[in-house]
Amino acid sequence: MRQEAGITLIELVLIIVLIGLVVPPLLTVFSDITRRSAQAELISTANALTRSLLEEIVSKKYDEKNSSPWSNPLGADSGETNRDAYDDVDDFDGFSEPSVPGFPGFSRSVTVYYVNPDSSNLDTPQPDSCNTLDYKRVDVTVNHQLIGDLKMSSIVSRSHF
Repeated sequence: MRQEAGITLIELVLIIVLIGLVVPPLLTVFSDITRRSAQAELISTANALTRSLLEEIVSKKYDEKNSSPWSNPLGADSGETNRDAYDDVDDFDGFSEPSVPGFPGFSRSVTVYYVNPDSSNLDTPQPDSCNTLDYKRVDVTVNHQLIGDLKMSSIVSRSHF
């Protein structure tokens, strides 16, 4: 008798069943790797967007005035209707970009407030009426729905320049 080369129907069914058992876990692993890679890219982008805005803000002068008492209330001064016109740190208080141009899904916002390192920690906002303090804290928050909020802060003093 002669043996013919090939596989039987039973062997073919076993191969299909084994592939069916092995492939789903592999697809889950690849899917998880892809998701994590995408999240890492989003976090990196959020970090860059946060840093760039924070650097822009702290490059401005401390206040519109040259001596204490400083601005009260904080925020853009009369005639400063857009970001290009902001010339001091507190002008950015309340600034927000619901969508960052060129970065779909990202938004940014800024809060500026006085802090008193002598009587409280630097996380405690002081009211605008504390405009004799020589320190402002700038918080920049970037948001994306897939990663949530990324927040960076900087303390600026009247003598930072």
